[in-house]
Amino acid sequence: MASVLAPLLIAAVVSSACATGGGPQGAGRQQADDRHTEVESVAVADDGTERSVCRFWYGIGDSPTDAEIRADHDVVVLNAWETDRLRELKEIDPDVVVLVYKDLSSTRSYSGAYDDGSDAEKLATGIGFGRAETENPEWFARDSSGRRIEWDPFPGHWQMTVWDEAYQRAWTDAVVAEVTAEGWDGVLADNALNTLSYYTDQVVEGTSSQAETDERVRTGIDEMLPVAGTALNDAGKLLVPNTADSRMFDGMWLSNSRFGGGLDEFFARKSDDGSLITFDGHQWEEMMASAAAGDRWLLLITNEAGRREQQSGFAAAALLAGPRTCWMATGDPSYRSLPDNPWLDAGLGQAVETAGRSVDGVWTRRFTGGWVALNPTGRAAPVVVPDEFRDRVDEGLLEPGESLVVIR
Repeated sequence: MASVLAPLLIAAVVSSACATGGGPQGAGRQQADDRHTEVESVAVADDGTERSVCRFWYGIGDSPTDAEIRADHDVVVLNAWETDRLRELKEIDPDVVVLVYKDLSSTRSYSGAYDDGSDAEKLATGIGFGRAETENPEWFARDSSGRRIEWDPFPGHWQMTVWDEAYQRAWTDAVVAEVTAEGWDGVLADNALNTLSYYTDQVVEGTSSQAETDERVRTGIDEMLPVAGTALNDAGKLLVPNTADSRMFDGMWLSNSRFGGGLDEFFARKSDDGSLITFDGHQWEEMMASAAAGDRWLLLITNEAGRREQQSGFAAAALLAGPRTCWMATGDPSYRSLPDNPWLDAGLGQAVETAGRSVDGVWTRRFTGGWVALNPTGRAAPVVVPDEFRDRVDEGLLEPGESLVVIR
């Protein structure tokens, strides 16, 4: 089956039997063993059609260029020292939402954050390493041997006692003051951790196992988010935590995103069997409820280099499309440059129905400018193509994790 976007052809992807070519790359049948053709040339809709999904830029990997700042944005995340760029963005578009990156769980001692015994003026964290070491060394988490816990493989990143009420309040006070003074719209709070195992196999002092350590960290974050979120909301600001593991705990997405929104940094990532992890547990249902309510931001990143995987990420975002659903895809998880995501401007338009799921697990949704289908399961599944698109797309099986995005 081919994903043919006529008259705009973005990418030809998986086919159970054949692929249909079209657009600027020509037309005609191809053999099944050539069904993964990709199209590099993309026509961008210039008719003013509204996007189904808004444009998100996680711009934390490097200082933004002038061209990147002038690009079209809906929501942007920048580092705390990019205050000049914040003001430029607001001058270009007063409605753009610009969040400042702040880590909930670590303090940092690498050069640039801490030099010659002093913290930098602007930090990626809420509490500077020098401040903690001088004033509150008890805020450094320690392992069962009493040693501070440094994240692996991130030298100079030190785990903090997120379960300590004094640390929670100090982080909140520092961040709220900075966000208010500089004019940020809110905070992208990274590392709302459910497990410490991503960064260390050490057991936190006072716990007897990795499971107990994870519970302490998770409970601390659960307590810290309302402290910070309430204070930021009271100041007219947003709190948007990176809560990519929400699928692991029922209710977590809705709970963590209630102060302004949530970020899923690994949205629509494939499992070993080809299924998409975002659809595990209750996270997908909670995201759909959030999107439909339109009361919080859904910031979605598909961290995949392949164009087919990125298209499936876009299709999943389109299934969630609402007034505050924003998406990006990147093959560079260091986020050093603004990625090119042509699907956003292809002219899919606005949703005209809620997303629906077939008995075989395939999700579909119609839009004013087209139609999307996505198979998030780990098995091939049939998809029924609407009559209006059958002259462009062959019915058949949609492979695990694969998608169709059809533009009128």
